[in-house]
Amino acid sequence: MGLMPTSSNAAAHTAQTAVHSASREGRAQRPATWLRGISACRKRAGHLSQCVPRKRSGQRWWTSGCLMTALVAGLSFGDVPAFGAQSRRVEPAEVRCPSVLGVGVDTDRIYCDVLIGNEIADGIIVVVPPHSGSAIVTFTLYGRHTYSETEVARGRGYVEYLASTAVATTEEVLARPVVLVEFRTEADLVDRVSGGAGPGGVKAVAPVGGEAIRVTVPEGVGEISIVGLELQIQRIDGQESYSSLGRPIAVISDVQVEYGAR
Repeated sequence: MGLMPTSSNAAAHTAQTAVHSASREGRAQRPATWLRGISACRKRAGHLSQCVPRKRSGQRWWTSGCLMTALVAGLSFGDVPAFGAQSRRVEPAEVRCPSVLGVGVDTDRIYCDVLIGNEIADGIIVVVPPHSGSAIVTFTLYGRHTYSETEVARGRGYVEYLASTAVATTEEVLARPVVLVEFRTEADLVDRVSGGAGPGGVKAVAPVGGEAIRVTVPEGVGEISIVGLELQIQRIDGQESYSSLGRPIAVISDVQVEYGAR
């Protein structure tokens, strides 16, 4: 059970839809952590960047007053009521975010950076309540863009991002979501994030694009981790690839969990 590479551009697009039916490969091996899969791939391929899809290369989050809660006790997303049958609940997830990007100016949602990592602990931890049968975790995965009005005015603002991530438990990788987005003008930004030195007090970094991600979580699993793997960037003047540990490569928001209560 490893984060094995794909060899064509089509594979990157296939990976976007693969999150709708989480992978069960490697369950029989039951390694101590999914990091072993990465390590095995590195031994074969020589580098983590060869263990993710290869391709050239985009909502916010909850109510104000919750940022301190996010920093101290993990994230709690939105004021969305539960619905459906009495035995099935949909509610905002408890999220422990190691790097909070900030609060959206328009939506008051909190955005959380996805960092490149090798361990479950390196990622964004989503707590899944005790559940009967499989649970479903959903979130929105965005590109992470640093906006420059000057670059746009000079006609050099175009950027394409391909961010590869993994959603894993201590036993297996459940999904490998990717987000492929393009930026051309400020209109492509999903939102602006408060707390910066820019005009209006916004940060230069902002979410762009967005992919709706849906991951099936097996019964008995109480936590999952969302970890970054690699970022590929295509600019007017060339292509870059990043896989260094701790680097932010994408942004998530609006994390929800659907489950059957025990």
